[in-house]
Amino acid sequence: MPVVRLGADSQKAAFGIHVKDLADNIGRQLEKTEKKKNQLMEIVAWLLKNRPASRRFFYFT
Repeated sequence: MPVVRLGADSQKAAFGIHVKDLADNIGRQLEKTEKKKNQLMEIVAWLLKNRPASRRFFYFT
């Protein structure tokens, strides 16, 4: 992601990022996160479906 230094050429100068680049980056990260979440949910669903009958219910005290 391109970053531009705003103002003077010093360490304290602010940085700027183009809004479109930032939005594209957030969109890519969201897609990756949703893909990972879906993979994990498939694993959880499979585990819940295939667990032994004796462990179908959990009791919390």
